[in-house]
Amino acid sequence: MQATPRQDEIQSLVSLFKDGQMTELEPLAKKFSDQYPGHGLGWMLLGAIYKAGKRPLDALGAQLKAIEVMPPKAELYSNLGNLQFSLDRFADAETSYRMCLGLDPNHPNGHYNYGLLLLQAHRPREAEAHLRAALRLGPGSAPIAYHAAVSLLDQKQFSQAIPLLHRALELQPDYAEAHDSLSFAFLHLGRIDDALREAEAAVALGPENALLLGNLLFTLNFSTASTADVVGKARAYGELVSAKAGAGRFSSWSRKAAPGKLRIGFVSGDFKGHPVSFFLMGLLEAIDRSRFEFFAYSTVRFEDDYTQKVKAAVDSFQLLSLTGDEQAAQQIHEDGVDILIDLAGHTGHGRLPVFAFRPAPVQVSWLGYFAATGVAQMDYVLVDPVAVPPAEVGQFTESAWYLPDTRLCFTPPDGAPEPGPPPALKNRYPTFGCYQGLPKVNDQVLECWRTIFKALPRARLRWQCMQFTDPQARTLAAARLRRHGIADHRVELLQSESRLDYLRSLAQVDLILDTFPFPGGTTTCEALWMGVPTLTLAGHNLLSRQGESMMAAAGLGRWIARDRAHYQAMAIAVLDDLPALTQLRSQMRPLLQKSPLFDNRRFARNFEQAMQDLWRAGPG
Repeated sequence: MQATPRQDEIQSLVSLFKDGQMTELEPLAKKFSDQYPGHGLGWMLLGAIYKAGKRPLDALGAQLKAIEVMPPKAELYSNLGNLQFSLDRFADAETSYRMCLGLDPNHPNGHYNYGLLLLQAHRPREAEAHLRAALRLGPGSAPIAYHAAVSLLDQKQFSQAIPLLHRALELQPDYAEAHDSLSFAFLHLGRIDDALREAEAAVALGPENALLLGNLLFTLNFSTASTADVVGKARAYGELVSAKAGAGRFSSWSRKAAPGKLRIGFVSGDFKGHPVSFFLMGLLEAIDRSRFEFFAYSTVRFEDDYTQKVKAAVDSFQLLSLTGDEQAAQQIHEDGVDILIDLAGHTGHGRLPVFAFRPAPVQVSWLGYFAATGVAQMDYVLVDPVAVPPAEVGQFTESAWYLPDTRLCFTPPDGAPEPGPPPALKNRYPTFGCYQGLPKVNDQVLECWRTIFKALPRARLRWQCMQFTDPQARTLAAARLRRHGIADHRVELLQSESRLDYLRSLAQVDLILDTFPFPGGTTTCEALWMGVPTLTLAGHNLLSRQGESMMAAAGLGRWIARDRAHYQAMAIAVLDDLPALTQLRSQMRPLLQKSPLFDNRRFARNFEQAMQDLWRAGPG
């Protein structure tokens, strides 16, 4: 029969715990647990002591022992789940949270922490249910309201997230992350001015938070901000991350005079069915593997079928999502990467702070971002002569390195149907297409479209984007179109669909109307592959010249408008030569396959040469 502790022994331990005297408490709690192993108090206290002392594995053992000897209690399983979550034992943590809620379905912390786990597991719909329950059951909490909003943002329910973010800010006005997420919601509803206001408020509240400043830089891509303003803010970002890297920055590498193979590393959160991978895969498949080794560093845990393609195409695929910036830099440095290439910039899941540690001797920005990163340790940005004329290299904090034909080369989608004739042959009116998200379709674009639709009273618009998953977003977009003279009956507003169905839908479009100053990229290439040209507008920097660069590389420079008046005139004249448009659609793929925009072998040779030259040139 096990001994039973006296009440004064119990009270002595509890008093020390309440007073926070952990040093004095630890030996007494150990003695208590040895003497009374069947009593849960000692194990619970040891779990708390070890957790406070940053000894999570010891804490885990103690908490498991407490659960073993004590009657089932929701709070015990909630605490256990939190500890397992902190140790990245997600399956175990989920089991513990389920046990907690099975014992007490109204446990606020159980719902909240389970919701956080589900968010990290990319299960936002389930997360929403638990976070809303936590909001209903617990006291008013800004973090709970904030994370409930995040679960909606992850489901592309942008308008529904806004009231919850406002609630979080009512409870905690200085909540910088809530302002940041509110900016994100406004951006995806096309409310650019509101998005900028909230992003700037977030930065003002968290001036030392580089992520918030990076998100502001991303939002500026959709605005008319001057190059000088963008570069200035980018430099401020670079100063922040450089200061945080501090003495941890590497100054020596296992750099060889003439390595047998150059080791190229890619850092991205988009090794999945995403535009970055659609451009990357053709290069990886066409590169000379006798001269290069490729290391992919993923900044997210999410994987899909396309991730498996990337994994098969590289020599090493590693996760950075669960490591801090300095640890990630150490990992890359130990891999002996010669040239480290960032594919994200200030977009989602970017890890630019890793580059501030300079884990590789040469560091490059490419593919996923179209402006200055601001990171002083980022040596080069890959560009082409159309996208960045030599006189415009001042838009970067990096040195511009020119690829000869194009900075981008697209991998044609598998299983795409053959192009068909332009629907105007049958309809006798043009159907214009837009597959850009709401942030890109600003009032300047709509005002330009007003003239086109006024001149072509039978013309139709097919606008499809991921934001239209949100019914209110569709309602707001329709209202904006009406304000610009484009009536509801002339428009189809459609949410995203499978890639194959989306490609098929291009058979219903005669001409893509590009957006500005942020044009399409992947959508332009996919439309071309389906025989549909994109009417794009010449720009003034790497981002706004993207459409111009692509159409020139595709050999379709005649679809590049000099200015808005020219853009409007070209769209209005689309029916003037339907036989020529019909012929172009039928001949498009053979022409594209020979063009720099789609010839992955040609691009691979240019890329190989650029890597060798960058290696010889060294840091910028």
